[in-house]
Amino acid sequence: MPRSYPAEFRRKVLDLVLPVEARLLIHDWRAAVSASAGVWPGYDLASIPAVMAVIDSKGAVGAVVAFNHPNPHGLGAAIHSLEIDGHEILVIGEVADPDRLVSWAPFDLFANVGGTDTFVMISKPGEFGFELNSTFFVALLMHEAFHRHQIEECAASATVQYLDSYDYSAANLELALLENRILMAAYRAEVPADLERLARQFSAVRAVRRQRDHRMAHDEEQERSEGFARWIEHHIGEPIGFLYTSNNHT
Repeated sequence: MPRSYPAEFRRKVLDLVLPVEARLLIHDWRAAVSASAGVWPGYDLASIPAVMAVIDSKGAVGAVVAFNHPNPHGLGAAIHSLEIDGHEILVIGEVADPDRLVSWAPFDLFANVGGTDTFVMISKPGEFGFELNSTFFVALLMHEAFHRHQIEECAASATVQYLDSYDYSAANLELALLENRILMAAYRAEVPADLERLARQFSAVRAVRRQRDHRMAHDEEQERSEGFARWIEHHIGEPIGFLYTSNNHT
């Protein structure tokens, strides 16, 4: 579509020629790109080759859209090639291998699409958090894409996550809750002396947890990976209307 046409005209044309699900995928991706711009040094969602798709509860593939991808034709035959805000967008008309696409749900950080490590995000109608045109889905899109950025750009951690053997004993959980209470108090503190005192308290409790059971390293890995991605969500929450409750935030 020629760039010389006014943006409003191009938008109306797209509304006419694209299926509604494809339009919503494009809208959500653009919203995520706009909201996350400059939020973290080096993190640029638009620079990540991406594919977004809609898959229903029975595994049937709906709309499939590729964003800034060098070789998306391995997905299938294209019906529309677009350039919006300088971004190359390709709407797939007939998916070549639906089962392979379904296998990537709900997301895949490095799916092989046409020989390119591709970030894939799947929308599932009727499933909370994965509904198209929702602030939750836009936030989740940025969150998971940031995990890919972490893997690509950040030093790999040697910490093991004890997903199957984590210590759920009362002793460990009581200490974890104590850490949470200290952090909540620090979040509300306004005087530097209070922050310093609470930091010492947190460090002391964390030291006890490390000493009593090495599996608490799972918490530290979660703080590094999920904590930063969650911070991204909070930072961009207001621009897209995705506001957390105070309990969720703390």
